[in-house]
Amino acid sequence: MEFDSTNGDLRLMESLGECMGRRIETVKLSDCDAKPALNAVLTLVDGIQVKNLVITCDFSNEIASHIMAAIATHNIDHLELGVINFKASEPVATLLELSSHIRSLHITYCDPLGADDFFGINEDSWLKLILDIFSKKTDTLIIENCRNGRFLSARSVEFLCQRLPSFGKKISFKASCNTNCLSNTINNYLVKADATGSLGHRFLSVIHSSRKSARK
Repeated sequence: MEFDSTNGDLRLMESLGECMGRRIETVKLSDCDAKPALNAVLTLVDGIQVKNLVITCDFSNEIASHIMAAIATHNIDHLELGVINFKASEPVATLLELSSHIRSLHITYCDPLGADDFFGINEDSWLKLILDIFSKKTDTLIIENCRNGRFLSARSVEFLCQRLPSFGKKISFKASCNTNCLSNTINNYLVKADATGSLGHRFLSVIHSSRKSARK
């Protein structure tokens, strides 16, 4: 269905929203790249607290601004972002802004061209960005490459295994990686690399012992 703010569709969504409760566990949007469709869904849940937002899209500046508005309006705690193409002009600033307002961020990257630089950010810059994200509100971060499983090299895995357990925050981190299997406990963190990704790809996980649900 195509939504058009000039033909009464938004008024229909407002009416439907009045039939809903005041809290919703999850709002899920698939292939939601068009502003009218996104506006219509946000109108539907206007005034409703939403715990989780799951959205798959080409991630542009416009979509980012709408997501930020939704996070602020609906007090969203967890954002699951399925990115087909990343088109935002300032990827680092955008991700840091998101991490300033949500506790949990799950990024699934499905670049059809198979680019190794996620969002145009090189690996060394990603290492700094991951630490910067955890310095914000976010304490749970998952980054998954659903196309080929590559994201972190063995060198990056070694760096994060050293830095994250001494970060001073009870965090949960998981990311696609390309390294040998490992399992260790460091400063009350369970550090593992094994095939636990949704598509069987190898994942690095660095999870504080207090975050039992995150280890499942």
